[in-house]
Amino acid sequence: MNNQIPVTNSAVSPITPPPLDQPKTIKKNIKSIIINTFNKFKSNKRVFLPVSISLGLIFLIIVIGVIFGKRTTTQVVTKNAATPTPIVQSSPQATTSGDVLLTNQNKLNDLKNQINNLDIKEGELQPPTLNFDIKFE
Repeated sequence: MNNQIPVTNSAVSPITPPPLDQPKTIKKNIKSIIINTFNKFKSNKRVFLPVSISLGLIFLIIVIGVIFGKRTTTQVVTKNAATPTPIVQSSPQATTSGDVLLTNQNKLNDLKNQINNLDIKEGELQPPTLNFDIKFE
């Protein structure tokens, strides 16, 4: 029954904190990577000049916008002590008397008669008589 394998602690390593100088090496590595990529980018003048000019213009526009930009002013709201009273306009109302309706009906009938009796061709007008007997002497 001695088939058990003894377990040693050599395979399992305890978790150790990173050395204190590791952040410095990470900073140096990142700095060197950035410098190398910038130098490669700078060496390609066809790409570097337009990109740097456009970034410079964008930065200049932002700075000018911040300096001369429109500033919002706060609006001062004053409360009126007295509120104006609403103006009530009277509207025409229907009357119980039929006199208004009869007068309007009579006026409409008169207009209808005038329209029907209107002489559109204006037969009363006569053109002037023309003398076609012209003699040149």
